Amino acid sequence: MKRLLCILLILWAGRLMAQNGSQHLTFEGGVGVPLLDLGRLGYEFNSQHHRRPEVFLEWMKTRETNYQTVLLGLLIKPVIFRRNATSLRFRAGAALGTDFTGLIIAPLVGWEFSWVLLKRLELCLGSSSQLLLWAKKAERWRVVLDAGIKIPLN
Repeated sequence: MKRLLCILLILWAGRLMAQNGSQHLTFEGGVGVPLLDLGRLGYEFNSQHHRRPEVFLEWMKTRETNYQTVLLGLLIKPVIFRRNATSLRFRAGAALGTDFTGLIIAPLVGWEFSWVLLKRLELCLGSSSQLLLWAKKAERWRVVLDAGIKIPLN
């Protein structure tokens, strides 16, 4: 009987994953090329193999022309490197939004470096490159450097 309980316990424990079900609220701000300001609010959750999909709402404004966009999108962030309290992730995703004159679709790629401070509160630094489809010709390509915090929800 003890052997059977030990075997069942081992099989059950083998199904557990680190950080299974953790969720974060993300606040980020940044600057980019052309001269622009960025604000991003995101909801990040864990999936298998330490991937962290993120749903985000993003606002960007170009400083010179006051061209603004609001985007709602999804990022998939697989791990490139992970060690103790740090991780480096690849960002890939797409967003749908508006520039207040028409529809915009924006595929994006980049990277994100995060560092856990205390009790799962994380500092993050990242970069992303966006191609804005159906935007003004001078505003179609953006490269952004952003920094922020991730606050655990559970």
